[in-house]
Amino acid sequence: MLTHVTRCTTSRSAWTTLETLFTSQSRARTMQVHYQLATLKKGSSSVADYFQRFQSLTDSLATVGQPVNDFEMVAFLLAGLGPDYDPFVTSVTTRVEPLSVEEIYGHLLSHELRLEHHHSSIDLSITGAHYAARGGNPWCPTFWKGAFTTIFQPTVTWQGAQHSLLSWPWLFSSPCLPSL
Repeated sequence: MLTHVTRCTTSRSAWTTLETLFTSQSRARTMQVHYQLATLKKGSSSVADYFQRFQSLTDSLATVGQPVNDFEMVAFLLAGLGPDYDPFVTSVTTRVEPLSVEEIYGHLLSHELRLEHHHSSIDLSITGAHYAARGGNPWCPTFWKGAFTTIFQPTVTWQGAQHSLLSWPWLFSSPCLPSL
């Protein structure tokens, strides 16, 4: 920096040189942060982590005198979400009354919890494939009564309520299954 002002003969030219230097650096930094905001993706990170990165970038732009307006903030925030959030994005973008960024963040957290709940359900076809891969008949394992009921606690969510598979005798009516 000193090398830039040593050639200046007046204080005015020194200040002009410094202003030009910092303005170009500031403009480059602003462009870089704006690009990061435009290309920000949630990916596999949590909603909280994604929103923190998003908020950090918008705060950086506001600090250098380039605040992002509410409409653009919502657009950038929604653009970085993955396909699991497409129904959410559609519902937000088709609303008559716009939501604030803070309201969207709260709804995103709720949507993430619902996604985690749906992804944590037991898929019995995968369980059956696992049993078959171990050399057994997935519909006729010899350890259903002990291991399956203790480890897997067979329940499903159906019509909004938890149901025990053990209460559905027709499901276990195969002649090769032990009585539960």
